[in-house]
This record gives sequence, structure tokens and C-alpha cells, in this order.
Amino acid sequence: MSFVDREGVLALVEDLMGACWPPERGPPPPTPFPRLTYAQAMRQYGTDKPDTRFDWQVGNIQTSVRNGWCLDHHITSHNYNKNNNIFISY
Repeated sequence: MSFVDREGVLALVEDLMGACWPPERGPPPPTPFPRLTYAQAMRQYGTDKPDTRFDWQVGNIQTSVRNGWCLDHHITSHNYNKNNNIFISY
């Protein structure tokens, strides 16, 4: 595996997972595995290690808060990021 690139390593791991997958667990996972860039993971999930089993994404609710949405919801200081944008899981 001299001079291998990122895609070569990922393809090898995907092939190995398919070859080593126990038959009693059902069919192997579909390939290619889903991939996110660091920027996509941070924007969609707010972390660089998202648990994609659940579709829990974060979104900016700054406009909704300005329009009075927060009157019925408890927004605390830990919902703010360094740019004072308000984020909440949905």
C-alpha cells in the first residue's frame, strides 16, 4: 500500500467490512459509506463527530427569536456560539 491516497484507504476499509460482515447480521452496509467534510459536520450537527444514526441537526434560530418565537421556549446562554448566534437542535 505504498503511495496510497485517502480514497484508496476508504475503499479498502469498505471492501474489508463487506468481506468480514457476519451473515447472521444481515446484508453488509451499503458502499460507499456516507462521508461528511469537517465543515458539513460542524454546520449540520455542531460537532466534528456526529452520530448520524439519528437526524438531529442544529439550525440557526436567530430570526425566529427576533420575531418572538422564544416567548414560549427557554433559551439559555449555552445555546449561543462565539458569534452570538442562537442554535437549537431540531
